[in-house]
Amino acid sequence: MAQTTKERQIRREIDESFRPLFERYEADPSNAEGVPMAQLSERLLESSTLPRMRINAMLRRADADANNRITYGEFVVEMTRADDDTRRRMGIGRRFINRAVLTAVPGHRPRTVDSPDTFSPWGEQAEMESFSDAYDCRPPPIFIPLITAAEIAVFLYYALEPASRAKWPVTASSGCPMDSPLLYDPRKRWEAWRFLSYMLLHNGYIHLIFNCLVQLILGVLLELVHKLWRVGPVYLLGVVAGSLASSCFDPRIALVGASGGCYALIGAHFANVLLNWEEMQHDWLKNPVSFFGSGVFRLIVLLLLAGGDTGLAVYNRFFIDTRSQTSFAAHGGGFVAGLLIGVPLLRNIDVKQWERVMFWIFLVLYVLLMTAGIMFNIFCGNEGVDLCYGPPRPTPNSLLQFATRPPPVR
Repeated sequence: MAQTTKERQIRREIDESFRPLFERYEADPSNAEGVPMAQLSERLLESSTLPRMRINAMLRRADADANNRITYGEFVVEMTRADDDTRRRMGIGRRFINRAVLTAVPGHRPRTVDSPDTFSPWGEQAEMESFSDAYDCRPPPIFIPLITAAEIAVFLYYALEPASRAKWPVTASSGCPMDSPLLYDPRKRWEAWRFLSYMLLHNGYIHLIFNCLVQLILGVLLELVHKLWRVGPVYLLGVVAGSLASSCFDPRIALVGASGGCYALIGAHFANVLLNWEEMQHDWLKNPVSFFGSGVFRLIVLLLLAGGDTGLAVYNRFFIDTRSQTSFAAHGGGFVAGLLIGVPLLRNIDVKQWERVMFWIFLVLYVLLMTAGIMFNIFCGNEGVDLCYGPPRPTPNSLLQFATRPPPVR
């Protein structure tokens, strides 16, 4: 079958880029059956921006006779059927420097090349075989421990401050200072800081302990890979999304607690699994460490955590007569924000073409939803809430009747 113009162009560029590398090895009689796969993998790792795992997988497919050696013919077949993005990252194309030839020169030290395997604005390198290689303490987790310490400090301040302690005594499930300027109060929507600062308040020490444990466990694991400049914005934007969602769907409910941020971390973990599934599943049954770091195990844990907390919240809200109820809107808003903003912000070990498309789709959806929530609060206010949802019912627990203690909502 005659080759197309594109196929001839691809073959010519493959010959220009890689033929000298194979000729150098084939000059040695011991390499008559092809270049040893391990040596070729190291050379290609130096000359391309593909991660080691992708290179090894490509070479295993190319090794048609399974002798752990790659002939130039086998290599050409594999590169010809590879997609354009893989060939581009292998350095094939006239607009790329022929790094493969340079690295074959004895004594030549290849320059460091920023890899697009991670989210491109950060320009980090990603030469790793599996997702577990991405964990490091440079820098160590900073944001999540600091935000947790801040929440504990604010809780202790209001619990020990004499006036607040007399008015709002702290128990296992109560004690939130409802007159605090940090509280999200739907009657004071114009005080915009409340859409974020409510995360520092908690309604009882059980509420505080649960949120701190969740964000420390989930947040530190994320921060070890994705670092504070990604995890911090995801957490804070999830907190804001939680209060915006609550203001739209639970428009007369006060809001306290860091659950919006915690659910943003859960959503971000789902985004992390979505982006790095292939890397997480690499040799995932090889040893216990690989299994516990796999995408399958992560999904099971996340579903159990989110499902268990949601089930408990449903029970508390609809089957227990309590003044403190869980805001599903805040939890849902945080989760959706963590998922949508996590895809554009979190580190992607190996970017694929469909993930580039998903990047923009999720980013646009996040911006549209946040804009809608902001517009609702700007143009509707309490009058708009009454118009959309009807006037408040005169119940003893109504938030708008502040003669008695208003019910905070997590």
